[in-house]
Amino acid sequence: MGSNGEPAGESLEAALATVGKDLERQIAGAMQGLTGMIVRAHLPQVWVFVTERETASLQVDRQGKVSAAAGAIAPADVTVETSYERLTTALRTRDRARVPPGPFRATPHTEKGRRAFDLLKKRLGL
Repeated sequence: MGSNGEPAGESLEAALATVGKDLERQIAGAMQGLTGMIVRAHLPQVWVFVTERETASLQVDRQGKVSAAAGAIAPADVTVETSYERLTTALRTRDRARVPPGPFRATPHTEKGRRAFDLLKKRLGL
């Protein structure tokens, strides 16, 4: 049990780091040729994920390297607000059909963030 009486689970940062490894492979493959020019135009990216339990960030640098960090990294390109259960289920399964219902809000702060989120949200199960 966690300190708040809820079952202890993996940290949001750890869940994002796992997803980040897969995203990094996909980005590396997409950074070739003409597609690579389009991908590079959308980098760097910072997405901040806020739940009732914790906040963590997913960052992609100009070379396509992905990292996760506890807390909010500023400035964010997108902020996603949802429940911990909903987000971690989405990140773990990457299957929207298995994600429990609940509140979900994605707020793009930049145009490049909006475009990237629209492209990648299904790959994250969101």
